[in-house]
Amino acid sequence: MNDSPALQVACTLPFSWSTATDADFLARQHGNRLLLRTLNVIAAALPESERAADRIEARLDLMLHWLDISLHGAVAPPPVHALSLFVDGLAWPGTEALAPAQPVWLKLYPSVDFQAPLYLAALVETPSQAGWLRVRWREHDTDWQEEWTQWLFRQHRRAIQAERG
Repeated sequence: MNDSPALQVACTLPFSWSTATDADFLARQHGNRLLLRTLNVIAAALPESERAADRIEARLDLMLHWLDISLHGAVAPPPVHALSLFVDGLAWPGTEALAPAQPVWLKLYPSVDFQAPLYLAALVETPSQAGWLRVRWREHDTDWQEEWTQWLFRQHRRAIQAERG
């Protein structure tokens, strides 16, 4: 893919999409901002260079599980897909015939530990370029953009650490 922004993270996460025809973007935006803020706060509380004690991690996992059930019930996440995440959008493998600037809704699960989805409004940027569909975020506020960028940068650092072993 050409024209990629400076920060790009390749990952696999539960993800689905559909064409956008509904107008509840603003209602979803608050929940998205809250979820990203929570994930960033939780990740910042745990040192990245050394793992927290197993006991603390187990308690945190249990708390997240209970919160997940109370917020989202027992709904299974969508299948895992290879993704390229950017500050201004994302891309996934696909050959669907979508027109440039076509609105789409994305459902992205940003954490494997906390099975809560982000509902993201986007516009198709490049339809099926080299087998990848690229979308750009649609009118997110500054707070959401800061939380997304912080989360994305943390994923980028983790990917680098994983490569180093």
